[in-house]
Amino acid sequence: MTIPPERPTPAGEHGTRAVAGTGGPALTRSTGAAIIACGALATELRAVLASAGLAGHLEVVWLPANLHNRPERIAPAVAEALDA
Repeated sequence: MTIPPERPTPAGEHGTRAVAGTGGPALTRSTGAAIIACGALATELRAVLASAGLAGHLEVVWLPANLHNRPERIAPAVAEALDA
């Protein structure tokens, strides 16, 4: 599932990868850089990337927003995203 530009990851959904600003799946890591971010910050992060001219140039790995309810799951989710 890809997160549409107008909403963050709903609680309970798995994290997804997308090229920032496109709403589509990331096909490559051509820049060698990625951002791992909470889905609750999707709107704000997309705005920052767009204003910096980085939309579409950085891969964003969205973690589920509901991880805030289970902090013990945050580190494993980040580690999994780094290994992907």
